[in-house]
Amino acid sequence: MKNRSFRYTLSFLFIIGIGSFIIGACKKTATNDTSIINEPIRAMDLSFTPLMESYAVAFSDNNKTMPLLQICKNHGINTVRIRLWHTPINNSSSLTEVLYFAKQCKSAGFKFYLDLHYSDTWADPGKQSLPIAWKACTRLSLLDSVSQYTENVLLQFKSQNCLPDYIQIGNEVNQGMLWDFGRLQNFNDTNWNYFKALQLAAINKIKTIIPSAQIILHYAGLQGAYDFFSKAQQMQIPFDLVGISYYPWWHGNLTSLKSTITQLNQFSKPIIIAETAYPFTLNWNDWTNNIVGTSNQLLPAFPASPLGQSNFIDSLWKIITPSNPSQAYGICYWAPEYVAYKGAQDTSASPWENLCLFDFQNKACMGIKALGGK
Repeated sequence: MKNRSFRYTLSFLFIIGIGSFIIGACKKTATNDTSIINEPIRAMDLSFTPLMESYAVAFSDNNKTMPLLQICKNHGINTVRIRLWHTPINNSSSLTEVLYFAKQCKSAGFKFYLDLHYSDTWADPGKQSLPIAWKACTRLSLLDSVSQYTENVLLQFKSQNCLPDYIQIGNEVNQGMLWDFGRLQNFNDTNWNYFKALQLAAINKIKTIIPSAQIILHYAGLQGAYDFFSKAQQMQIPFDLVGISYYPWWHGNLTSLKSTITQLNQFSKPIIIAETAYPFTLNWNDWTNNIVGTSNQLLPAFPASPLGQSNFIDSLWKIITPSNPSQAYGICYWAPEYVAYKGAQDTSASPWENLCLFDFQNKACMGIKALGGK
């Protein structure tokens, strides 16, 4: 049975003049106004879609082959999350690829949720690698690089008429970003000042170019989440939405999730489960090691079946939906299209095919209806 782990594996001498410039320049700060978010965020991270298209993967629904975005639209998905890497070794998650796909998504009527990793590769709690292009930066010049890069990216999207509606400044920044410059060792780390400066360097540009864009601060897991966002508020980092990743095999049961959401509601900000997934089977469809493959990784109430997957998503909605009907909220399912795209015997393809919202024949599972509401 396939099973392996895949992803989770200085005080700042603040120059008063520069610090005042960065903080003072960010005049258009985030607010708690959620009026532009008038429906739940029913999202999918479809960052692997261009890869699937390059392998001519065909998806279907109700026994009809149709474009993936059309299937998503039919079931009520309203937002597409796409990750962006700075300078990847190939075209995957490059600005060129993301621009092309984001334009498709906008043209199809989806909101666009941009996940800025500020890295050339995966960024998560275990790694936040500095882009190679920024290796020679000082602490001061890195702030300028983040600002200029963010501005360039957004102007490129603006030129293509596909500006993001939601933007993450870093991915799963539990321990900061852009290591070792922006690394956070604990909640008392004086480097929080620099982490804030990095966030502001990006947010200032975002709010200047796209005043309506909603900023998501993204934390992975439940443990420490309340303390992290408490610290972020204490530091006056201007974010609009609380984002958390929740994978049961890493982060615990639904009781723990509910308790954490109750705590996070104290911040009076919209909450989005920015990443989640659940298996529809413990079997596999290629020979690439899977992240989830044993029964002890499951929640007892939810078997690894299409119905179990769908019921899991329904349970997330019950937990995340606020009592105040005007409060924004949402769920983003990670890589629902990351199927076994290289064939049944490939050892270097998808570690995720049993966690998709499409079965081993690439047919839409019932879980997509639970996510999209249709």
